[in-house]
Amino acid sequence: MTRKRDDPKKREPLLTIPDVAAILKVSEKRVRRYIDDRDQRKRLRSIELGRLIRIDLSDLENFISDRRRP
Repeated sequence: MTRKRDDPKKREPLLTIPDVAAILKVSEKRVRRYIDDRDQRKRLRSIELGRLIRIDLSDLENFISDRRRP
């Protein structure tokens, strides 16, 4: 049984910490704090590729929507 792979052209690009900082209008240090937050519910999910850290756009969107006030 073979697994279908996502079409790379349809997949959203991974964001860098400076990209996320610009989108959220916060410092890069603040983004790193969001990633390292001890509380799992408040943490910004990230992908570590060796020394590089990337954030999937869908994880950023979830992070933002989880913080919306009613």
